[in-house]
Amino acid sequence: MTRSKVMIPLLLAGCGVGLWAQDLNRMTSQDTMSGATMYQMYCGSCHGVDGKGKGPVAPVLKTRVPDLTLLSKNSGGKFPLMKVEQTISGDIVFSSHGSREMPIYGDMFRDIKRDETFVKQRVGLLSGYIESLQRK
Repeated sequence: MTRSKVMIPLLLAGCGVGLWAQDLNRMTSQDTMSGATMYQMYCGSCHGVDGKGKGPVAPVLKTRVPDLTLLSKNSGGKFPLMKVEQTISGDIVFSSHGSREMPIYGDMFRDIKRDETFVKQRVGLLSGYIESLQRK
Protein backbone atom coordinates (compact mmCIF):
# COMPACT_ATOMS: atom_id res chain seq x y z
CA MET A 1 0.00 0.00 0.00
CA THR A 2 1.43 3.36 -0.95
CA ARG A 3 2.03 6.05 1.62
CA SER A 4 -0.65 8.33 0.08
CA LYS A 5 -3.26 5.57 0.29
CA VAL A 6 -2.59 5.36 4.01
CA MET A 7 -2.13 9.06 4.74
CA ILE A 8 -5.19 10.41 2.92
CA PRO A 9 -7.74 8.36 4.95
CA LEU A 10 -5.81 9.17 8.13
CA LEU A 11 -5.85 12.89 7.38
CA LEU A 12 -9.54 12.82 6.48
CA ALA A 13 -10.36 10.89 9.64
CA GLY A 14 -8.26 13.32 11.67
CA CYS A 15 -10.08 16.30 10.16
CA GLY A 16 -13.43 14.71 10.94
CA VAL A 17 -12.37 13.93 14.50
CA GLY A 18 -11.08 17.49 14.90
CA LEU A 19 -14.35 19.01 13.73
CA TRP A 20 -16.32 16.61 15.91
CA ALA A 21 -14.12 17.55 18.89
CA GLN A 22 -14.72 21.26 18.23
CA ASP A 23 -18.48 20.69 18.24
CA LEU A 24 -18.20 18.69 21.47
CA ASN A 25 -16.05 21.45 22.98
CA ARG A 26 -18.71 24.04 22.20
CA MET A 27 -21.35 21.89 23.89
CA THR A 28 -19.32 21.07 27.01
CA SER A 29 -16.92 23.10 29.11
CA GLN A 30 -13.59 21.38 29.80
CA ASP A 31 -14.20 21.84 33.53
CA THR A 32 -17.45 19.86 33.51
CA MET A 33 -16.68 17.17 30.94
CA SER A 34 -17.42 13.62 32.03
CA GLY A 35 -15.09 10.70 31.50
CA ALA A 36 -17.48 9.32 28.87
CA THR A 37 -17.50 12.59 26.92
CA MET A 38 -13.71 12.85 27.04
CA TYR A 39 -13.41 9.23 25.91
CA GLN A 40 -15.65 9.88 22.91
CA MET A 41 -13.74 13.05 22.11
CA TYR A 42 -10.17 11.82 22.56
CA CYS A 43 -10.15 8.02 22.39
CA GLY A 44 -13.09 6.80 20.33
CA SER A 45 -11.55 7.48 16.92
CA CYS A 46 -8.85 4.83 17.55
CA HIS A 47 -10.21 2.63 20.35
CA GLY A 48 -13.84 2.71 19.17
CA VAL A 49 -16.89 3.84 21.10
CA ASP A 50 -17.07 0.42 22.77
CA GLY A 51 -13.34 0.37 23.64
CA LYS A 52 -12.60 -2.75 21.59
CA GLY A 53 -9.95 -1.13 19.38
CA LYS A 54 -12.03 -0.89 16.22
CA GLY A 55 -12.37 2.90 15.82
CA PRO A 56 -12.46 4.45 12.34
CA VAL A 57 -8.77 5.45 12.46
CA ALA A 58 -7.52 2.06 13.76
CA PRO A 59 -7.11 0.38 10.34
CA VAL A 60 -4.53 2.93 9.14
CA LEU A 61 -2.30 2.82 12.23
CA LYS A 62 1.02 0.91 12.25
CA THR A 63 0.19 -1.15 15.31
CA ARG A 64 -3.01 -2.85 16.40
CA VAL A 65 -5.07 -0.69 18.74
CA PRO A 66 -5.60 -2.52 22.04
CA ASP A 67 -8.98 -3.69 23.24
CA LEU A 68 -9.45 -1.53 26.35
CA THR A 69 -12.27 -3.77 27.62
CA LEU A 70 -9.71 -6.50 28.38
CA LEU A 71 -7.31 -4.49 30.56
CA SER A 72 -8.55 -6.01 33.83
CA LYS A 73 -8.67 -9.53 32.41
CA ASN A 74 -5.12 -9.17 31.08
CA SER A 75 -3.94 -7.88 34.47
CA GLY A 76 -5.07 -10.81 36.58
CA GLY A 77 -8.61 -9.52 37.14
CA LYS A 78 -7.58 -6.15 38.60
CA PHE A 79 -7.89 -2.92 36.63
CA PRO A 80 -4.36 -1.48 36.13
CA LEU A 81 -5.34 2.06 37.10
CA MET A 82 -1.83 3.46 37.55
CA LYS A 83 -0.64 2.02 34.21
CA VAL A 84 -3.70 3.45 32.42
CA GLU A 85 -3.24 6.88 34.01
CA GLN A 86 0.47 6.90 33.15
CA THR A 87 -0.27 5.89 29.56
CA ILE A 88 -2.88 8.65 29.13
CA SER A 89 -0.68 11.30 30.71
CA GLY A 90 2.39 10.20 28.72
CA ASP A 91 4.48 9.20 31.73
CA ILE A 92 5.17 5.76 30.24
CA VAL A 93 5.59 4.69 26.64
CA PHE A 94 5.18 1.13 25.46
CA SER A 95 7.46 -0.28 22.79
CA SER A 96 4.33 -1.41 20.99
CA HIS A 97 3.48 2.26 20.55
CA GLY A 98 6.70 2.64 18.55
CA SER A 99 7.06 6.36 18.02
CA ARG A 100 4.03 6.91 20.22
CA GLU A 101 1.05 6.98 17.89
CA MET A 102 -1.18 7.59 20.91
CA PRO A 103 -1.28 11.29 21.78
CA ILE A 104 -0.01 12.43 25.15
CA TYR A 105 -3.18 13.74 26.71
CA GLY A 106 -1.48 14.97 29.88
CA ASP A 107 0.33 17.59 27.79
CA MET A 108 -2.84 18.44 25.92
CA PHE A 109 -4.75 18.93 29.20
CA ARG A 110 -1.90 21.16 30.44
CA ASP A 111 -2.28 23.24 27.27
CA ILE A 112 -5.97 23.71 28.06
CA LYS A 113 -5.33 24.74 31.65
CA ARG A 114 -1.96 25.06 33.39
CA ASP A 115 -3.17 23.46 36.59
CA GLU A 116 -1.93 20.03 37.72
CA THR A 117 -5.14 19.43 39.71
CA PHE A 118 -7.13 19.95 36.50
CA VAL A 119 -4.81 17.58 34.58
CA LYS A 120 -5.04 14.87 37.26
CA GLN A 121 -8.82 15.24 37.36
CA ARG A 122 -9.10 14.85 33.55
CA VAL A 123 -6.81 11.80 33.55
CA GLY A 124 -8.70 10.32 36.53
CA LEU A 125 -12.12 10.79 34.94
CA LEU A 126 -10.91 9.29 31.67
CA SER A 127 -9.29 6.33 33.45
CA GLY A 128 -12.43 5.79 35.50
CA TYR A 129 -14.53 5.65 32.36
CA ILE A 130 -12.13 3.14 30.79
CA GLU A 131 -12.43 1.06 33.95
CA SER A 132 -16.22 1.06 33.48
CA LEU A 133 -15.74 -0.52 30.03
CA GLN A 134 -14.14 -3.66 31.46
CA ARG A 135 -15.74 -6.99 30.54
CA LYS A 136 -17.06 -8.83 33.55
